Amino acid sequence: MHDWTPFSSQIQFELADFLYRRDQMPGTNINILLKLMNEMSDNNGTSCFKNNAEMYHAIDAITVGGVKWEACTVQYNGPLPEQNVPPWMLTKHEVHFRDPRLVIKAMLSNTDYKDEFDYAPYREYDADNLQRFHHFMSGEWAWRQAVCLILY
Repeated sequence: MHDWTPFSSQIQFELADFLYRRDQMPGTNINILLKLMNEMSDNNGTSCFKNNAEMYHAIDAITVGGVKWEACTVQYNGPLPEQNVPPWMLTKHEVHFRDPRLVIKAMLSNTDYKDEFDYAPYREYDADNLQRFHHFMSGEWAWRQAVCLILY
């Protein structure tokens, strides 16, 4: 028997993983899908998340990794137009984040990521001597940053 905490079951975990991570479905669509699923499941007594907020709460309660969420409030403090001030300029916005240095440290110490990403920029060429680009570390910007650090 597995402990799927903070999820109530493996199915609930897999649904959250699919909707949030793999499909990256917008919250409004998640709510529509969950409503339909819960209406269908009322017949057999099982249900899933009530809405996207409940699903996000379960995801945020995952303790694996150990890097705590932090929050701060930010507000625009630049010049305001004389008329028709956009609401975002007057609103306080709550930002949730994890310390990027601690996240990277946790990732680098996690053996699940062994051989899954490149730590240093690289260049790769095909048979016709054309450079192949795969992701960030195979790009020119990352390469130039590393070369500049070496030269100076």
